[in-house]
Amino acid sequence: MTKETLRNLYGYPVLMKAGLGNMLFPWADCFLWCKDHNALMIAPFWAKLRLGPYLRREKDKRSYQRLFRDHNHISGFKRIFLLGTIQVLNFEEFRQKVLKKRTIVRFTNMECMDRLVNRHEEVKQGLVDITRPEFLPQPCREPFIGIHVRLGDYIIPDKTSPRWTSRLPIEWYVAALERVREILGINFKVLVFSDGFDSELLQLLSLPNVSRSPYNESITDIFALSQAKVIIGSCSTFTTWGVYLSGNASVIWYSGRCPANIYDEEKKPIYEVEWDIGEQLPELFIARLKQI
Repeated sequence: MTKETLRNLYGYPVLMKAGLGNMLFPWADCFLWCKDHNALMIAPFWAKLRLGPYLRREKDKRSYQRLFRDHNHISGFKRIFLLGTIQVLNFEEFRQKVLKKRTIVRFTNMECMDRLVNRHEEVKQGLVDITRPEFLPQPCREPFIGIHVRLGDYIIPDKTSPRWTSRLPIEWYVAALERVREILGINFKVLVFSDGFDSELLQLLSLPNVSRSPYNESITDIFALSQAKVIIGSCSTFTTWGVYLSGNASVIWYSGRCPANIYDEEKKPIYEVEWDIGEQLPELFIARLKQI
């Protein structure tokens, strides 16, 4: 393809009505594809009609349109015009060939982690560029452990609960933190990131040198979580993005609940582990923790 032909290509991420972590997958996939193909990116629609967060009285009302700006992406009337007049192909249908007319390549799903691995610096810079400056966290000068506790729309587990939409036991987060601190040998600073209420997090927040994230917005918390040296994560794409954007955090997942392959096969056994109370942590993982 010539450069002129490539500029006839547009990428467009179609965002599902879901949490921010899920929505970021088609956005990032499209962002990298546009960069690789010298294509123009059409800004997504972040605004979605959401009643659930209000009915469930969640802390995060998921008004994500407030958090982002278009930043060099096509938006406004031109976006509407292009989407209504140019042929659209799903990413799976697109093949590199000489195109006779302008084409929009649409990205619609989350099955793209293999294309994101080892490109976290590019994705992070792109995400910083579209995030409004007031929602970027301050750099954390002191190393800390980040714990993400997903509650919100996750249900209290019972024998009939779908495994991937049920809450993890608070006792597991406490046990994981105590094990990490035992290895580190000090009461490392801890920040808890959660959509739950203080009363639901009391077992964690009552521990020494543990406090909640000072931020109120999901994108700010994702960036802040990515600054942690160690991440104890929930089964959530929110945790996934904190780990991915960090590039080198050590991460503990609940056994059987690792949501995505964030690291390549070389880093995986050293950087992340699935663990449950009473199990041993792998020696390679422990060795890396001791280097913090």
